[in-house]
Amino acid sequence: YEPVYPGQFFMIGPISFDNKDFILNRPFSVANFYGNILQFRIRLTGRFTKWLYNCKKGDKLRLIGPLGSFLPEEYIKKFNNIILVGGGIGVAPLIYFKNFYNIKNFVAGFYSKEQLNYLKDFPLKDAIIYTEDGSFGERGFCTDFFNKFNEVNTLAICCGPKNMYKALKKYSKEIKIKVLMEEKMACGFGVCLGCVVNTINGFKRICVEGPIFNLNEIEL
Repeated sequence: YEPVYPGQFFMIGPISFDNKDFILNRPFSVANFYGNILQFRIRLTGRFTKWLYNCKKGDKLRLIGPLGSFLPEEYIKKFNNIILVGGGIGVAPLIYFKNFYNIKNFVAGFYSKEQLNYLKDFPLKDAIIYTEDGSFGERGFCTDFFNKFNEVNTLAICCGPKNMYKALKKYSKEIKIKVLMEEKMACGFGVCLGCVVNTINGFKRICVEGPIFNLNEIEL
């Protein structure tokens, strides 16, 4: 099997193109990979995810990947401190980062305690949890973690909504912040140009140059 690295994703669709309901594949980040087993954490949001939920053991899917960029281990080792910061469903791909690189510092933010079902088999004792309504962990946003943080030579790997990235911008001078970007994709390998993101160096394709970018290079 080809190696699968944290931050990479797969395009998933029906095994047969005869299924006219879902001609295009959908991108999903890898939440874990061990042995020859790929794990995805998928939130039920629309027709395609509902179709996936109704798949049974033994059903075949079309998977294209692994796709996208990743952080070499040599790069990770340059930093004294590494922090994973996930907002909502953005927690999913960070689980693989934690397991692959054995990263200890994990910060996650949710709206309420109910959303923590997303982490039902994740060791919560190893994570700092924020909820907006204060129903679990600390009240506030996961970005609040950096208000009192002053460690040097730190890398933060973050995944979440764009508003979260905007809130993190003010910390990007003190610490190195990498973010995982997301857009709708049609191909997943740079041909359709449907997933471009605006950067200080022009438009970049999330599926090829990304999905990992320096936060201070992204135009939000």
